[in-house]
Amino acid sequence: MARGVVPLSDTKIRQAKPREKPYKLFDGGGLYLYVSPKGAKSWRMKYRHPVTKKDQTITFGLYPGISLKRAREMREEVRSALIDGLDPKCPAGEEVRFRDLATEWLDLQKIGNKHRRFQRGRLDNHINPRIGDLPIDKITRRDVARVLTEVYAAGKEETAGRLHSIITSVLRYAVARGLIEHNVAADIDRATLIPPPEKKHLRTITNPKEIGHFVQAVKEYPGYWVTSRALLLQLYTATRPGEARGMRWDEIDGDLWHIPAHRMKMKRPHTVPLSVPARQIIEEMRGFCGDSEFVFPSPFSKTRPISNNTVNVAIKRIGYGDKLVAHGLRSMFSTIAHEQSGFPHEVIEAQLAHATGSEVSRAYNRAEYLDERRKLVEWWAGWLEGLA
Repeated sequence: MARGVVPLSDTKIRQAKPREKPYKLFDGGGLYLYVSPKGAKSWRMKYRHPVTKKDQTITFGLYPGISLKRAREMREEVRSALIDGLDPKCPAGEEVRFRDLATEWLDLQKIGNKHRRFQRGRLDNHINPRIGDLPIDKITRRDVARVLTEVYAAGKEETAGRLHSIITSVLRYAVARGLIEHNVAADIDRATLIPPPEKKHLRTITNPKEIGHFVQAVKEYPGYWVTSRALLLQLYTATRPGEARGMRWDEIDGDLWHIPAHRMKMKRPHTVPLSVPARQIIEEMRGFCGDSEFVFPSPFSKTRPISNNTVNVAIKRIGYGDKLVAHGLRSMFSTIAHEQSGFPHEVIEAQLAHATGSEVSRAYNRAEYLDERRKLVEWWAGWLEGLA
């Protein structure tokens, strides 16, 4: 019993009057009486989930239907279940629903809030309406297949694939918890049941003459000047649109640009060598908006960078909307570099921050290829300038 908590008595409980707001009368050990503004008195207990370690509340019932003595007995039953590693809401022998276990599984995932919201939405919108109320040990391969095929038939091919991953993970967790013996979702051949959608290639241009016209059009862009500079910087560095748009002054170190892991797609830090034209763009921006933390600030606020929509709108305004998207600049670099630069594939891939090889070899390659990548970006800048 918690120190300083005076155990309740029937007299004190009977004398408890409703107030404007609900309040609690504590008995110790997590047990308390919840008194509502209408006068209803219910027994509740706060405890820590044995797996997720998150605080939970269980309701025993209304007083006096559940007496003080019985409420204390139920408290001890909960404690006993917790000692055995069981969730009191789903004690041994009782059926555990898919939706409840899925929530428990999601709580354990070490993911960002945005990803968690997406996963929660997929559960609530697609999975739980179909199998959420089924006992975890009664779910069959046919049940899982029905979820996937119905979503796939609705034209949501990519979503169906993600749902299969979620269901498989939840059932794998159920196996680990000892709730089921076999993961039926793992038996499903995803590629056969729900073939992946045809891969869409990003629009790009690779004809040298057309690339030259594009570069000149960007330099002469009549809109927000910062946007054209961000586009050129992305072109010279072959970085992703978000990486270029979000460039910060504290990431620049001479002729190197150190992008932190949290801004990279693969969540690994990436060092980008800067060619002479790229450094000239950065110096131009320093004189224009060096008081912002961003090299390419939004026209509406210096506290945030320009948006991805701003960049793609600029591409459309200069007449290349049907031929190119911002991300396609990387494809342009990759194609030309592989065909004309003479640099090894590994060096080009390292510049693109593509994941190749083992973790150890990737760390080695980042250091080993830096000098070669310096030469590569200078070659690329010279190739682009030669088109003018």
